[in-house]
Amino acid sequence: MPCSNIDGSLKLPLYFICTAAKPRGINIEELPVSYNHSKKAWMTRLLFRQWFHEEFVPAVRKFSAERGLEPKALLVLDNCTSHYDVDESLQSDDGLIQVIYFPPNVTAECQPMDQAVINAIKRKYKRKLMLALILENEHLSFDERLKKINLQQCISWLATSWEEISDKTIRNSWKKLIDGLPEDAVNVDSKAADDDFKALVSRIDSLAGTKTSEQDIDLWIKDQVYDADHNPDWVTSEVFSDDEILSSVLKKDQPEMQEEWLVDTEDGSNSFDTSITSTGDPDFGDAIKSIDCLVRYMKHDVAEVCHLNALRSKITEVEWLKRAC
Repeated sequence: MPCSNIDGSLKLPLYFICTAAKPRGINIEELPVSYNHSKKAWMTRLLFRQWFHEEFVPAVRKFSAERGLEPKALLVLDNCTSHYDVDESLQSDDGLIQVIYFPPNVTAECQPMDQAVINAIKRKYKRKLMLALILENEHLSFDERLKKINLQQCISWLATSWEEISDKTIRNSWKKLIDGLPEDAVNVDSKAADDDFKALVSRIDSLAGTKTSEQDIDLWIKDQVYDADHNPDWVTSEVFSDDEILSSVLKKDQPEMQEEWLVDTEDGSNSFDTSITSTGDPDFGDAIKSIDCLVRYMKHDVAEVCHLNALRSKITEVEWLKRAC
């Protein structure tokens, strides 16, 4: 979940929800996202209210204090069930920071984050994922390459994608909602960007032995895909029934499961050759091996590992552009 003010001068860390409560060996405070968990990795009213009071309100107050402004803000939201509670308003203790909701069924018309910002984050993230699958571990089959991707890398890609969203993109996302808002010129060749994305998907198809239509690509970018039972796979929030809430409370004293999804396992299947193959300037393979070595060495420092994964993503993108030329 991304959150920003209208001109992009305050961008809160992405709110990231997963299933693991206590990832083993990881200090979640050091992740480049605001981390929380729920049973299905869905947003809930409880998590959203917690985020509002513990993260959004303090961020607004700090931002306002640094600029000598009154700590006053209006958070604009859709009326998703995990955001909206008809029986209780959402506001700060002093009432200066409040929430306002869009009417139903207007998301596609005027919600700023949904159409421009979130879509851009998804494209950037999925491009990083595809580049890693195409260019890294080239000696492995496609299925084995997929197994090499861990969630810590994915978190790093998402955080970097959010950082790459410019303030101009954020400002332009409001133009449908605010009359007379000046539009910033953003030099983006949309056709070139689409062609590049299609070239990546085509390469993935070649590796995986699949065939993806343009319609499937569009649905994948928007996360509008279906599971095996043809249920929508893009549902990201829920409201719990009374029975589910009661069950959750009764189980609260049970030890929380620790999950090792953020790091590779320690068996031999994840060992790698750290030798540098070239005698002159290092090539792409040498650069990736060096990053892998540093990641393994710094594995107990989550913040540094995330920085290294971001650097790895940049190196991979440079290599893709070189090969495209």
